[in-house]
Amino acid sequence: NTAKPTIQIANPAEITCKAPSVTLNANVGNGTNFEYNWTTSSGNIQSDSKTANITVNKSGTYILDVTNTVNGCKTVQSVDVFEAAKPIVSIDIVQNILCFGDQNGSLKANALSGKAPYTYNWSTGGTDKNLINVKAGNYTLEVKDDNGCIVKSEIKLENPPLLELSVDKILDDSSNGNGSIDITTKGGTGILTYTWYKNGVVFASTEDISGLTEGIYKLVIKDANGCIISSSDVIIKKITEVNDISGLLNF
Repeated sequence: NTAKPTIQIANPAEITCKAPSVTLNANVGNGTNFEYNWTTSSGNIQSDSKTANITVNKSGTYILDVTNTVNGCKTVQSVDVFEAAKPIVSIDIVQNILCFGDQNGSLKANALSGKAPYTYNWSTGGTDKNLINVKAGNYTLEVKDDNGCIVKSEIKLENPPLLELSVDKILDDSSNGNGSIDITTKGGTGILTYTWYKNGVVFASTEDISGLTEGIYKLVIKDANGCIISSSDVIIKKITEVNDISGLLNF
């Protein structure tokens, strides 16, 4: 009898995070007494490799060598084991923080690969795909696919520069309209617009103003994101010259 063993290996399930090990089942015929020897160069065998059925926990090619111990005939069969793709996640900034200290940022999670549906778990406790109305800070997202695989991603949402204003120099009106106000700005986003008010009425749209007569002045600054800062009231006084008569003598 020189019949070689026949081998049938059932297609194995994929290795997943829920099922990190799979069993390879070999059905051997043409005889009754066999020796089994499973080998692999790329996978990993967890159980006894000298049996018909083995447990593996790594993708790769597994080779079964079966020998009929009665006639010495041998048959070799291989099977490939695959591991399910893990999900890939990224985070997009949908809305940056508009003004320093605001809580109007928003983030969006993007999940692909792996097996849908996905579940989302933000470091804030949120479980939706999108995270809205958040302030500046570091955010972590954990995504879990239907195979039980978990991946994480992090992102930092930053404040824009704080819009600041200081009034540096004030000169009162000493000669029929020669008062002035100089200011310094810092921070903000984009181009700044300036609106000066005199006694509550729009007066000028420059950073510094001059040629001023007496009155109450106020500056409102707006940046490209609509962030606003206002000065306190700045009072320009009229300087009146006073003759010193203390030196006159009475006779």
